Amino acid sequence: MPRISGIFKNPDGAAVPNVVIRFTQDGNSTNSFTRQKAEVTTDGNGAYEIDLFAGKYIVQAVSNRPDLPTLGIIQVATDSPDGTLNDFLIANN
Repeated sequence: MPRISGIFKNPDGAAVPNVVIRFTQDGNSTNSFTRQKAEVTTDGNGAYEIDLFAGKYIVQAVSNRPDLPTLGIIQVATDSPDGTLNDFLIANN
């Protein structure tokens, strides 16, 4: 299972602690179903780490600020290399 990890930062480059990063499955796979969710919460330094099954995911940041948008859609393959969330978001564009 590929690992997605890094430091979650705001547009100014500051690390953002205590943000829930939600990955919502956008289709069925052999390991999960449509709309199944996986979440990771950033630590006090904004660090996060999560292992995901192969599939297509809608990625959102959830915090006490309701204005945080959907971050994008990522595609995770069984043989995807480990990387940051940005690596996966950029690869999908």
